[in-house]
Amino acid sequence: MNEIDARTRIAAWLKESLDATSITQDELAREIKKRQINLDQSKISRIINRTRGMSAEELLATADILKVPLPTIGTSRPLLLASDATGGEPKGFQPELSELALEITKDLEKNEHDGDLEDEDYIQASALIYNMLRSTGAWHPKLFDESKKLMAQVKKDRELVNLPFTDYVKSVAIYYQTLARAENSST
Repeated sequence: MNEIDARTRIAAWLKESLDATSITQDELAREIKKRQINLDQSKISRIINRTRGMSAEELLATADILKVPLPTIGTSRPLLLASDATGGEPKGFQPELSELALEITKDLEKNEHDGDLEDEDYIQASALIYNMLRSTGAWHPKLFDESKKLMAQVKKDRELVNLPFTDYVKSVAIYYQTLARAENSST
């Protein structure tokens, strides 16, 4: 992916996130300034207009302030959405899925990682869960429990005692998507 593609995706993510949260560019700039990050309204406007990129620090602060998952910019389509069982990727940011993703991440953090995550890992895990929910089009708690059981078995079989939390979440999400696709194709 080149810099222009990344800027386009970040610009779309930022615009959608601001629209979905009803936070203005000025309000975002004020909140970011409180964190000693130099991202004023004119820079935010330039990001949305794709004439400026975002640093990792700016991106993380913005996602945290807006309480939205980080954008996935590493591929032409996010990996977790590559085979969308719903027949088409849902359009736009979905706040209700974001809230559910945050709840699931909090639960996983508490029960699978003793509640001691770095902010960046928490945000990445939330984004993975959000993409998982979007790709399957529905939330199936029983399938998610089955996915955690499968991952527990893999961790045991492979003796994965120090598996990073985001790798664990990604693996559970992949199992969940696989199980959800299998269930959808059997109905």
